[in-house]
Amino acid sequence: MTTGAPRKADFFISYTRADSAWAEWTAKVLEDAGHTVVVQFLDFAVADNFVLAMERALAGSQRLVLLLSQAYMRSGFTAAEWSAVFRLDPDGRRRLLVPLLVEDFELDGLLGPRIHIPLHDVDEATARRRLLDGLQDPRATRNPDPPFPGRS
Repeated sequence: MTTGAPRKADFFISYTRADSAWAEWTAKVLEDAGHTVVVQFLDFAVADNFVLAMERALAGSQRLVLLLSQAYMRSGFTAAEWSAVFRLDPDGRRRLLVPLLVEDFELDGLLGPRIHIPLHDVDEATARRRLLDGLQDPRATRNPDPPFPGRS
């Protein structure tokens, strides 16, 4: 990053109108945990060019959170958002896509094999824990001295 360049947001939240409540909740959880977030309902203003605002949000964010539902998968705009990032990380090793399943449905296509975080059908505390734990690098959070599982 060069001096004077704006800081990249940690996450851009991609969602469809049907999942607006999930977008609000997810943004709040992430911000409460100290992350920076770009989300349409807060950062896209009246008279903005929607497509250009999406492009700026994608370019200005380190990772893309997908609020996956059947409505999300039917949306052309959300497909454009996640596919732009998928192109940069097709095998998922860079963890640029953060797929959150907000309803129970069969996820298929290119996103089908991606490991996702299920947030549906659980209480809020469980959903919050799953979200925040899922963002952590498993190697950074593993027990450095696991107990021996056999007989002592």
